[in-house]
Amino acid sequence: MKRIIVIITGFLLSVPLTLAGVAQAAPATATGDGPGAAQPDTVTQWNLTMIAGLEAAGIPPPPAARIGAIVQASVFDAVNGIDRRYAYYHVPPAAPPGASRDAAAAGAADTALAALIPGQKPLFDAQLSATLAQLADDPSHPGQAVRRGLAWGQTVANNILTWRTTDGFTTPPPPYTVGSGPGDWQPTPPAFLGPPLAPLFRQFATMTPFALTTPSQFLPLGPPPLDSARYAQDLAEVAAYGSATSAARTPEQTQTAIFWQDDTPAAMWTASPTSSPGPAASRWPPTRGCWPR
Repeated sequence: MKRIIVIITGFLLSVPLTLAGVAQAAPATATGDGPGAAQPDTVTQWNLTMIAGLEAAGIPPPPAARIGAIVQASVFDAVNGIDRRYAYYHVPPAAPPGASRDAAAAGAADTALAALIPGQKPLFDAQLSATLAQLADDPSHPGQAVRRGLAWGQTVANNILTWRTTDGFTTPPPPYTVGSGPGDWQPTPPAFLGPPLAPLFRQFATMTPFALTTPSQFLPLGPPPLDSARYAQDLAEVAAYGSATSAARTPEQTQTAIFWQDDTPAAMWTASPTSSPGPAASRWPPTRGCWPR
């Protein structure tokens, strides 16, 4: 099974891939639906831990999407480096023989998350301890397979972290001049973003993409002229459907709008498989999350 969910940032794709062989690890930050319920698999639990870390750190959606991409690329290449079932994303398969896939996933996620959200390291340490408790009789002295998996996952994550240090995310954007003409961007209340007055996260327009060849690969056409009939029609439609007291909007459309403004893209795609009815093992076999090229 492959489910493709487009994350609306213009350059990211999330593709959870169903692969066999990941143990059902008891999480440190979540529990099952009741007595006897199957626990989330190792990758899913680390996804939930990532979301908890993002929320606790108050990271805005665009940087959160980048963090999610790096973490999931690390996890995918770590596990795929053992299974070797798919084309790798960035790190060629080179896992040592007998390495644990669960340990590789945990090692990759923990290493990437600790580097990207260092203030939440206690949360990640707790989840790593919970994962190791499921993989070893003595978590303080895990077996060779677990040690090899952890080391391989750490190697993969460090490789991807190093690669993305030059993606342009930390490059200061050029000075921005707020325009005054029709259709020009303007700061909005209540904070007005100032001073200085400038759109946030402009570096994403030129940052090296995760899923596209260039940031502008699928750039849509601009809006119609402000004095055109099409613009007037579109504006009237937005007003009719977007009003708090709209009579045109259906209940389903209202719930859809609430969903899309309720959380970060990284949290939204994670919520789909983890909140589906039924035990984790039956609704979605053990998964690897990835953000492919």
